[in-house]
Amino acid sequence: MVRAIDSSISRIQEVIDKLNRLDVPDNYKQATAAFRKSLEHELKGYEHFKRFVVSKDTNELDYFKIEFQLTLDYDKKFLNLLPKNP
Repeated sequence: MVRAIDSSISRIQEVIDKLNRLDVPDNYKQATAAFRKSLEHELKGYEHFKRFVVSKDTNELDYFKIEFQLTLDYDKKFLNLLPKNP
């Protein structure tokens, strides 16, 4: 399980790194920032979930849930910020 979580963390970090290297047009900058925040919270969520799996500390599971709610919140913001007529 930990190996699968580590793989997910690694893939998300790769996407964040690629996103950070993009030259984003002005009309997509806010949407891109929201997408980046979503990914960052998802990554943090997986880190908390990994700690929960290893330690069984239920506080880590609570942090995982908080981070994933933030992920969803930023996903919604991302979608709402996409230009209507690109």
